[in-house]
Amino acid sequence: MYLERFELSTSSFGGKNSIQLSYRYIHSSYIISLFGIFYPVTYIQILLLVYFFFLFLNSKLKIIVYHKPTHALFISLIFLALGYLWDSYAVSQGHWLFNSEKLINIKISNLPIEEYLFFIIIPYCSISLHKTIYQQFINKKH
Repeated sequence: MYLERFELSTSSFGGKNSIQLSYRYIHSSYIISLFGIFYPVTYIQILLLVYFFFLFLNSKLKIIVYHKPTHALFISLIFLALGYLWDSYAVSQGHWLFNSEKLINIKISNLPIEEYLFFIIIPYCSISLHKTIYQQFINKKH
């Protein structure tokens, strides 16, 4: 699995200035760095790192992401259904693949278990981030 890093550059061609967008691939298994040394990580490790970061943040700032368990269930089911449809189609059409070296290789249908966890963890983190920004910056103005 590769991540794309986009770079903007300007150039002059024929007396006209132009902006070029270029990108290069960064292997996502080496995105954790400590003192400039890159360590290989797996998809589930990244998901758990993000999830536990937001759990810690929510506990420190006393942020309640879901007020009722039914809210969590409802939002999770919506994202699971939409994510499954979207990803299953994309995988079946060859739009993207999953690197089996970075997965725990448990699949449900044609998607790895990590992708289902993604559908639950990332919406939680997104809502958490929204509530954090609102509580810490917007709500303090009033």
